[in-house]
Amino acid sequence: MRTEAPIVVGKEPNRRPIGRCDIEVEAFCAVLLAEVSRGRGDRLHRLRVRFAARGCVSDIYAPAMAERVSVSKKVEAPPVRVWAMVSELPRMCEWSPETTGGRWKDGATGPAVGAKFVGRNRLGVLRWSTLATVVRCEEPTEFAFDVSSGPLKVSRWAYRISPTDNGCEVTETWEDHRSGWFAKTTGLFMRVKDRSVHNRRTMTETLEALAAAAEASPTDGATAETS
Repeated sequence: MRTEAPIVVGKEPNRRPIGRCDIEVEAFCAVLLAEVSRGRGDRLHRLRVRFAARGCVSDIYAPAMAERVSVSKKVEAPPVRVWAMVSELPRMCEWSPETTGGRWKDGATGPAVGAKFVGRNRLGVLRWSTLATVVRCEEPTEFAFDVSSGPLKVSRWAYRISPTDNGCEVTETWEDHRSGWFAKTTGLFMRVKDRSVHNRRTMTETLEALAAAAEASPTDGATAETS
């Protein structure tokens, strides 16, 4: 005799798993990324509610697991030179495989706590923009900024620079600040199954390119070389 599965309070059993409603999820992701690329993160909450009501994004409500990735690279260049390079965000496209450029915003002309920067990004054929806000700026040892899309938190990127006998060691750190539903939908649409693995690879490429550029730069002078 066949019986119906028991109803579990709080589990919302009538909602279908993501894998069984690919069309709806793909549509949700398409609209979501379009809004992100236009800097319209303020509309994403309403979109989430609308698609969730159709029963196709049930587990997207789960909180995101805190993820953090750090990659380090020794550079034969003075700390002050490397710090100047990572903190000048318009130049990030010179070493990052995903960043394509951007501009300082709201009167900001350079790195400072509170300064805002609109960054442009690319992954394959996808293009999108985000807003970066500088949260730490201590020359020549530390630089960090938070990334957001409208009201939605995305991530924090941080750089710590430590002097060594032959120059310095730079550590790049990424922290995922996305909510569960935001992380899953962006991951589905961008075809990035594991953002931590993906970012570790791109961060390694970034630091390799950064080191090559820093080591190829001309001497900064006696003061800079000893900083």
